[in-house]
Amino acid sequence: MSELSIQLFVCLMTMLSTGAALAQEAYVYDNLAAGTYVYDASSTGKLTLIKGSPFQTVGSLIGTNGKFFVTANATTVFSYVVASNGGIGKVVSEINTQKYTGSECGTMNSGGEFDRTGAHIYIPLSGDENGNCDSLQTYGISNTGILTFKGATEYNQGGPFNISVNSMGLPTITGNGKFAYGFLTAAGFDSVSCYGPSITTFAAESGGVLNYQAGYSGSFPALPPGVSWVLLGSMTDDPTDHVAIAVDSINSDCGVIRDITYTGPAQLMSATVDSQGNLTSTNTYENMPTLAGDGSPSSMVLDPTGKILAVATGTGVQFFHFNGASPITTFTGVIGVSGYITHMSWDSDGHLYAQNGASGKMHVYEVSTKSAKELSGSPTLIPIGTVYGNPVSSFVVRSK
Repeated sequence: MSELSIQLFVCLMTMLSTGAALAQEAYVYDNLAAGTYVYDASSTGKLTLIKGSPFQTVGSLIGTNGKFFVTANATTVFSYVVASNGGIGKVVSEINTQKYTGSECGTMNSGGEFDRTGAHIYIPLSGDENGNCDSLQTYGISNTGILTFKGATEYNQGGPFNISVNSMGLPTITGNGKFAYGFLTAAGFDSVSCYGPSITTFAAESGGVLNYQAGYSGSFPALPPGVSWVLLGSMTDDPTDHVAIAVDSINSDCGVIRDITYTGPAQLMSATVDSQGNLTSTNTYENMPTLAGDGSPSSMVLDPTGKILAVATGTGVQFFHFNGASPITTFTGVIGVSGYITHMSWDSDGHLYAQNGASGKMHVYEVSTKSAKELSGSPTLIPIGTVYGNPVSSFVVRSK
């Protein structure tokens, strides 16, 4: 082996042993009313717009499995070819959600998502005029991009006075693909927990269809008398059977909703998913870490390895070590002064993309098990959409 080869080999092994991330190669898809802007991310964290942007797409962003890009409007799901340079090509398939089971519950108003395999897409429907139900439809996407309806499940049935889960948003799908969870929210409040954490559970059939699962039970850390847990609507999963959940505790008179008092700041809980889909945590409220900054998460995501948890809080992003069923441990304080982050996504090379929900600036962090820092080419200002006049961040990251 030549001296140069030896030096290169030693350099590579040093990077791997220290957990340093290799060169970043990813595309960022930013979905707006005018279409989808695609950016090429450099190793410094700088985003460069790809020629042809914005690409003509219809509806809101669902995501990409690398081969196809998927969007949806209130009634229809679309799939597009992804070009070799990351750009978006022609529509190859579209399917009307209103022709299938579950459409009686309403239309899509909170987006959709892929499972980890990239073979199934989940679309929640809600908002029918009587508020009688909510549903979750499952679609398959073939190797040629063709969309097919696989099945649907209805939940929250009970009439117009039943508490609606229209604000549940997208469920969190476990890394093993067997279960998914959503938070029940009511009347503008968080998942109020006078009677225990309120979680909607789905179980997957062998074909990938998610079905509502009644009879959920779980075990959460005990609290002092008169104090209850409240779920903050933030949950993320590792590649196996563990989840991270942002929680707070409340002192309340359960008979009077207005008497709820949050004890704060928010804490982070780890839980294990058992074979029946029940969530069990062996944490205690004493060993669960608390958030820095304002103590309330706006977004949280685990990296693809399931080892690093990123939480948007205060003026930036705080990182934690995720340890499976064991308690989560603090890794850093709040990194940077990026402001109020509303959406984050990891690539597969140890980089976190975090967008300021007001300015549109995309901040890119390089993270290993040893360190976390914002890259020198970050941030890049990219367009940001609005819903009802309010800024909304909607992007996905695809590693090359």
